[in-house]
Formats: sequence, structure tokens, C-alpha cells
Amino acid sequence: MAAEEPQQQKQEPLGSDAEGVNCLAYDEAIMAQQDRIQQEIAVQNPLVSERLEALLDDSKELQRFKAVSAKSKEDLVAQGFTEFTIEDFHNTFMDLIEQVEKHTSVADLLASFNDQSTSDYLVVYLRLLTSGYLQRESKFFEHFIEGGRTVKEFCQQEVEPMCKESDHIHIIALAQALSVSIQVEYMDRGEGGTTNPHVFPEGSEPKVYLLYRPGHYDILYK
Repeated sequence: MAAEEPQQQKQEPLGSDAEGVNCLAYDEAIMAQQDRIQQEIAVQNPLVSERLEALLDDSKELQRFKAVSAKSKEDLVAQGFTEFTIEDFHNTFMDLIEQVEKHTSVADLLASFNDQSTSDYLVVYLRLLTSGYLQRESKFFEHFIEGGRTVKEFCQQEVEPMCKESDHIHIIALAQALSVSIQVEYMDRGEGGTTNPHVFPEGSEPKVYLLYRPGHYDILYK
């Protein structure tokens, strides 16, 4: 319980102080709104469904994915990424795969994804994988980079940092890096409520389906 404050008249913040208080209140309101939206999405579109349960039992795909993921750290180190820097992120990524391999329950898997520290480490490693693939295939991707930046500069500024929005180029690279076909349904900004599907890599058979809304991806279950 907070200690009682001294009985004295408080002065209202002036100038920049008042602006700072208003900004803080605004930020808190935005965060509260985001929490409400996330709770609504969790209720209406649960992350784990029968579709994911079926994938948990696909041992052949699991072993392929595990082998690709295990080798991925060596590939990143060979490209110049510091092993000490990426090791913890890779270990967390592999721990989750091994958790699935041990036939974990759906509830336990969901709990792992909902753990903030675990989910952050997973996102960091996926960003590193994306960066690594973009730089390995820089001759191809350099034609899609705007602003006169090199592929490495683009990765350092737009791919590796957390909270940077993912675009076409990120999805293409990640799908290729993990050899997983992804179909993204982009919501039409018009009034028709239609979506425009894009498959990465082009012409492949999708294994993962995502719905893209500005600034956010949702998992779709077919």
C-alpha cells in the first residue's frame, strides 16, 4: 500500500511538465486500448486450434524444421554474426522445438508463446534469420531496397530491431530461410471487405496462412 502523502497543496504542472503528463496519460490510454484489443483477439481467434494440434503430430515436418533450425545458427555465424550474441536466442528457439518434439500439451505450448521473455527471444531470432537470408541473397534483394541503402544497412535499420514492421521483403526472406511456404491475405482498403492473397515463395503450396492488417499479422486456420 502506498504511503500517505504530506498534507500540502500540490502545484499543477506547467509548460513542458503539463505536456509531459498529458503525453503519459495518452500513452497509458493507448496501451490500455491495445490490451483490450489483444484480449478480444485472444477470445475470438485463439492462437492454438485443432489445426496447430495436427501440426504438432506431423513428425516428419517437425524433424525437417528442427534440422533447418539447428543449422541456422552455424549459417549466421559463418556470415559474421557473433555466436555469443545470438546463442541465447537460438537456444530458446530450439528449446521450443524440442518442447513440441516431446509431445507437449497445447496448453503448455500456448503458455510458452504467452511468456513475454520467451516470445521476445523467438521474435529476435526470427529477425536474425530474416536478416541473414537477406544478406546472403543481397544481389537479388538490393533491387527492392529504397533510399540508397545497402542490404546490410536495411537489415540493421528495418529488420533486426524489435518493433519494426514487417513487409513483403521480410516475409519472402523468412519463408525462404526456414523453407516454409506462407500465404498472406492482405486486407483490401476498400469497402468490399475482400483480401488479396500472396504466396511466398511464389508457386509453392502454403503451410502457414496469415491475415495482414496494417501493423499486425493474425494466424488464419483453413
